[in-house]
Amino acid sequence: MERRNGTFVKTENVRQQLANVTRLMADGNRWGLLIRGVVGNGKTSVVNALKSVINALVEQHYFSQGEIYDWDWMQSVDAEDMVNCYIRNRDMYERMKECAWLVVDDLGIEPVKVGLYGTDFYPFRALFNYRYK
Repeated sequence: MERRNGTFVKTENVRQQLANVTRLMADGNRWGLLIRGVVGNGKTSVVNALKSVINALVEQHYFSQGEIYDWDWMQSVDAEDMVNCYIRNRDMYERMKECAWLVVDDLGIEPVKVGLYGTDFYPFRALFNYRYK
């Protein structure tokens, strides 16, 4: 937020929303979370902060067990980049299907349909159908 000359204002409403997100993530279920708001109000900043904390905690847990965990627990991807992964990097797309928490930023800008070799594919629909069936 500071890069865009913004300031984080911690109001009671923001505190309550962050507490709700924390409870949601800790309940062990695979739920979706939609963060809406106008451009520049801090949605991506909040997600990046959550991602940093969660991935650090998971890495610390695995490290303390003597294990190596080489994939972030929480991944974030721009919606358009997710579709491009389907076309150009199928391994990355498949990893998105399996990660514990997936954040899709700028939802709604991605192409709905992708044509490959005369066949139409719907990567966003396929990803979410797989994750939340």
